[in-house]
Amino acid sequence: MKKYVLQSVGLTKPMAKHQLFLIMKITSVLLLVGCLHVSAASLSQTITLQSKNMPITDVFAAIEDQTGYMVLYNSQVVKFAKPVSMNVAHMELDDFLKLLVKDQSFSFDINEKTILVAKRGGNVVTGFSVVNVPVQQTEVKGKITDEKGQPMAGVTVTIKGTTKTVASNENGTYEIALSAPKDVLVFTMVGYKTVEKVASAGPMIDVVMVEELSNLDEVVVVGYGSQSRATVTGSIASVSNKEINTSTNGNVVNNLAGKLPGLRVTQRTGEPGDYATDFDIRGFGAPLIVVDGVPRSTFNRLDPAEIESISVLKDASAAVYGVKGGNGVILITTKRGGNGKTQFNLSSTFGATTPSNAPHTLDAYQYAVLTDESYLNAGNNNLPFSQEDIAKYKDGTLPSTDWYNLVVRKYSPVQQHNISASGSTDKVKYFLSLGYYGEQGMWKSGDLDAKRYNFRSNLTANLTKDLQAEVLLNGIIDSKNSPSETTYPIMQSLWRQIPTTSVFANDNPAYFNNTFDAAHPLAITNSDISGYDDRTTKTFNGSFALNYKIPAVQGLKLRALFAYDNDYGINKVWKKAFNVYNYDPITDAYTIAGTRNAPSNLTQAYSENTSTTAQLSMEYENTFNLNHHVKGLLLGEERKYNGTGFNGHREFSLDAVDQLYAGNSLNQSTTSSNIDPNVNEGLVGRLNYDYSGRYLLEGSFRYDGSSKFAEGHKWGFFPAVSAGWRISEEPFLKNKFGFVQNLKLRASYGKLGDDGSSTYQYLMGYNYPNSNYVFGNSLVNGLGFRGMSNQNLTWYTSTLINVGLDADLFNNKLHTEVDVFSKKRVGLLATRNLSLPGTVGAGLPQENLNSDQTLGLELTLSHSNKIGEVAYNISGNVSFTRTKNLYVERAASKNSYRNWRDNNAYRWNDNYFGLKVISQFTSMDEIKNSPIEDGNGNRNVLPGDLKYEDLNKDGIIDGDDWQNVGRNSHTPEINFGLTLNVQWKGFDINALFQGATNYTVSYLGSVALDGPLAWGGNGLDVFMDRWHKADLFDPNSAWIPGKYPSTRTKSGTTTSAEWNYQPSDFWLKDATYLRLKSLQIGYTFPANMFKSTDIIKSLRVYINGFDLFTWSGLNSLIDPEHTNDSYGNKYPTITSYNFGIDLTF
Repeated sequence: MKKYVLQSVGLTKPMAKHQLFLIMKITSVLLLVGCLHVSAASLSQTITLQSKNMPITDVFAAIEDQTGYMVLYNSQVVKFAKPVSMNVAHMELDDFLKLLVKDQSFSFDINEKTILVAKRGGNVVTGFSVVNVPVQQTEVKGKITDEKGQPMAGVTVTIKGTTKTVASNENGTYEIALSAPKDVLVFTMVGYKTVEKVASAGPMIDVVMVEELSNLDEVVVVGYGSQSRATVTGSIASVSNKEINTSTNGNVVNNLAGKLPGLRVTQRTGEPGDYATDFDIRGFGAPLIVVDGVPRSTFNRLDPAEIESISVLKDASAAVYGVKGGNGVILITTKRGGNGKTQFNLSSTFGATTPSNAPHTLDAYQYAVLTDESYLNAGNNNLPFSQEDIAKYKDGTLPSTDWYNLVVRKYSPVQQHNISASGSTDKVKYFLSLGYYGEQGMWKSGDLDAKRYNFRSNLTANLTKDLQAEVLLNGIIDSKNSPSETTYPIMQSLWRQIPTTSVFANDNPAYFNNTFDAAHPLAITNSDISGYDDRTTKTFNGSFALNYKIPAVQGLKLRALFAYDNDYGINKVWKKAFNVYNYDPITDAYTIAGTRNAPSNLTQAYSENTSTTAQLSMEYENTFNLNHHVKGLLLGEERKYNGTGFNGHREFSLDAVDQLYAGNSLNQSTTSSNIDPNVNEGLVGRLNYDYSGRYLLEGSFRYDGSSKFAEGHKWGFFPAVSAGWRISEEPFLKNKFGFVQNLKLRASYGKLGDDGSSTYQYLMGYNYPNSNYVFGNSLVNGLGFRGMSNQNLTWYTSTLINVGLDADLFNNKLHTEVDVFSKKRVGLLATRNLSLPGTVGAGLPQENLNSDQTLGLELTLSHSNKIGEVAYNISGNVSFTRTKNLYVERAASKNSYRNWRDNNAYRWNDNYFGLKVISQFTSMDEIKNSPIEDGNGNRNVLPGDLKYEDLNKDGIIDGDDWQNVGRNSHTPEINFGLTLNVQWKGFDINALFQGATNYTVSYLGSVALDGPLAWGGNGLDVFMDRWHKADLFDPNSAWIPGKYPSTRTKSGTTTSAEWNYQPSDFWLKDATYLRLKSLQIGYTFPANMFKSTDIIKSLRVYINGFDLFTWSGLNSLIDPEHTNDSYGNKYPTITSYNFGIDLTF
């Protein structure tokens, strides 16, 4: 058999005319065959390549294999080409070629389906001759798998030194024809080490691909584009889909805790469908959320299976987003289509949740003891419980009602499922995904549950060789069904109901026993009895984009995008009246003791929010004189927001029909809200330059406009600049320190604006409706004064500074990043401290007056290695952030002490002022000889009460003794995370430890969390650890020390021993904690188990848990992330246990 090949004949010899005609004919034939081949094979025009020192000819072969294009080149032109090291995924062919040649001595030109390579500045067409070469072909076959034995599709197999290339199929198998028995096969794949095998090893050569440790060539998403991590000059952190999906949780934000330095995530509740997780970047405030290039309100309801990656812009790199960009930006990129045949992926988990740290209430014996103790400590000997009663409660003769376990079940079911399809043809790439999440709450009634359905369709189509269209659609329907009572009254009732009270009056299930506020736990957790609260939210996100490459100008692209988002919500709250009863044993009669939700009533609310985003951009990228790489962006953007809301309410005489039309007209009400349209427009510019990948520079600006300000103040100019120096590329370091793969110093500076707190305060006029007036027998809406307007109100601005250092050492086995940052805000809104006479008739407007500054530090350290068959990665990060007030508009203090106490200017914003506790009193003698704190000569003070420092030495403890006693941060200042990944054969383990310190909470005034017996109700059993008499009924018995002061009577937030409940460091609790946030153990079955079928490609099973263990000094009271909002009456955080499968077919 004979084969025709092209061979260079030297560039200096002129070609004969017949020879040139022959070459043109052969070229035409080859181009035609190549085009037909591309059409038949359905290949794409994007490139996925991971290479390290790959010969340029192998790169050309990969291009031909993946795109169907033919690469024509003269061997003399590429003879001295630099080896290629890059890591790209699904990059456009034109962009890939520009990146490929930027450091080379040759350039390229694309003509139809042919890529012509030529020396820079030279002619494209050079001399070739045609020779006949006899070839003795042989073949090699084999299978390519990963370290777990799973088949790998898309691995490039090349004969070294040639352009002959094939790719492994979905089963991991390949077949390639050889030119000679001594040929060397080169196996390459993005993210994996290159493998070389000599063909003479045999007709069957199987290969195991090992993951590459380096991430320098990783492409990370940045504002309005992407960059190689090696050339990034900003502070950007990112996680991949694999790193996100290490646990099962309904809120994808919770899956990010501890994984990204600078991203602070605090889970405040575990209530299904609540999504109440606080998160910010470096303590800056609510960040901007951008999904697939479009700003959006949130991302917590996204299905984690459809997310490709998440990037966090933490410094001036966020400046291109303008409004809200000053708080940082979270960029979410969803998955796109794969290459080739359709591949289906099914992931499914089933599990159970349980409250992770719910407080326990007092039983009847404990309640009786503390109640009697509170009376005795108040000097009241008329005790509610006798000594005999207490003894009977203790031995169980008298019953004790456990209200909490009466309505709360230990485990609740949860499940999550996703099925997706991904693939491509020669023109279209597609990714389709359908997801479901369902979780039930902890009420035994089963009347708390949340469901969510996710749908996504991401399509990319090549309309022509230069024109590409993108259509990205996302739909979410999530619902939450719960009792009509919110969590606040339910939790309050569970902590408050008396354990000596039976569940039913006279133990008759037909009559609920009398309880506080008629909030009987069985009734208010049951929708059939007390009504329901049903919420449904429907979300649609859609975007359409066109990408066009300008053929006449290499590297120039245009992009147009339009996005439409709509959120529609409906909430129906049906409150049914029900009774609680008293039973009279004498008359054997039941009487109504109270009615809850009287009269029955229905509230229905509707809301709709829409937003549109329009973008038009031009991007240019090119390399000049081998080493000068330039990339520029110019973009115009307009965002419009609009919303509306409607609320209707009626009361009912009969609760047979739960519809508004069946209610009474009397006392009905309707309201509308959320009518607040606004527009933002911006012009964005960015220029990137790097010299040989060594010296890096980026400059950007955004010219932003907002409709919230008056003319002359609507527009703001916000510039940013960043620079980097890859010291590792300097010859003085590169040639002497081989263990240094990357050492980069970077810095950034930027100015950003924010209009979020401004609400059209420049407008003059009236508020309508504002007040109500009675005319005759009718109530009529009236006008209200707006107050003074401020025509000069404008953006408050943020100045961000960041300095960082990145290093990769010891063959990329060790990676570290260090960042120091500052954010200074000026022009924060405040009202000037002036007094106006009443005749003015209006208050002063807000002005841009105040300022503050946030400072911080971040550190990331990771190590990856493989020892034998065990591969592992350990990654840790820690971040610190704290905010200081600068200028604060305030009234002047009357004296130096009040200035010290009240002036928060130029102070940290988390200072906590109160009394400093020296100790707890141990004896009456000590009390008599101490400063007076009860206002009554310490006659009411008892051992165990708090002893304070008398700061001014006047013998009286009062407000003049307050001082700075700590930090009341409520949000951690120091956050940290540690991730461990281990792989051995088919087994994998992922463990995440996450925690925080410099973190304090105060539950003072929270009714239940600072002491028991509020309003005569029950309390938490932690308060049994208190100072008390050894014998409750012997006044002469000794005092037994405890953690809390001795029990007193309590009326809500006030107590008979109010001196113990002053703000002090005693109630300021250290909330430092460390969690085993998630643990996942999986096993991937060997691929040879499925040889008998072509259906299953891979199967993995796993178990995982979330919030498994917590180590904290607050464990005896409550979870450290539990908020003190709503007096602490919030749904507890949860622990989950799950079993799951991942199936590819």
